[in-house]
Amino acid sequence: MAGASDTLAGLPPIMLSRRVRGFLAAAYLLLGAAVGTDLATGPGTTFSPVLAAVPVLASIGTRRARVPLLAGMLALIGVIVLALANEGVPPLVHITSAVTVLAITCTSAAAVVLVASREQELAQVRSVSEAAQRALLRPVPERIGPLRIAVRYLAAEAEARIGGDLYEVLPTPYGTRLILGDVRGKGLPAVEAAADVLGVFRDAARSEPELAAVAGRRARSSSRRSCSTCRSGRDRRGWSTAATPTRSCATAPTCPRSNHRCGCRRWP
Repeated sequence: MAGASDTLAGLPPIMLSRRVRGFLAAAYLLLGAAVGTDLATGPGTTFSPVLAAVPVLASIGTRRARVPLLAGMLALIGVIVLALANEGVPPLVHITSAVTVLAITCTSAAAVVLVASREQELAQVRSVSEAAQRALLRPVPERIGPLRIAVRYLAAEAEARIGGDLYEVLPTPYGTRLILGDVRGKGLPAVEAAADVLGVFRDAARSEPELAAVAGRRARSSSRRSCSTCRSGRDRRGWSTAATPTRSCATAPTCPRSNHRCGCRRWP
């Protein structure tokens, strides 16, 4: 793998695989062969239109618009040189080649600017999502008493860096308490639901001496959130399933909008 040196605003260098580099090298070799053939075949023929591919090739692997612009200027100079060497070719052919090179140069530069701006926006979204994950899922201690803890979090969405899974480990006056769960849905509703569950657990785990009471408070919080979601007319996303070693709440009331039992789940 090879990295480009023109990083932009903290973006990682562009990595080109060996196969991509091989294709680029073959393309440049073909362009060189076309120019050599043009000069060798005499003034009656020209291959100058192929020089329009130069700025396109130069735009691969860069985030700076000046790279295809400089490549386009070199290609335009090549068109002029070939035009002087091929006096037997009608001038309209050379003019068409020059205009084509200029148009593709501008298009390649615009594409580089667009792709770079999109990558920068994606990097900002990643940064925000990572900050949200650190605020939501706090680092757990490596050891609590005799218990050793290790956590590895991988979101299902490769680019999002955050999902609906949740975990927490707390030392409390009643012993070490742990929650490991998953929130139904994705996006901001899932993050909001996970934050609600963790907030309730962190408070209840330190104040409730019985695990059943901790699970009950978590379940009642999920019930209220599910019912409020139904009353607001949104879909039933954001429900959570958390692993607890005890029974949770009693049967919750029926939500009048969707006629379903909200948020209660008994664990054997």
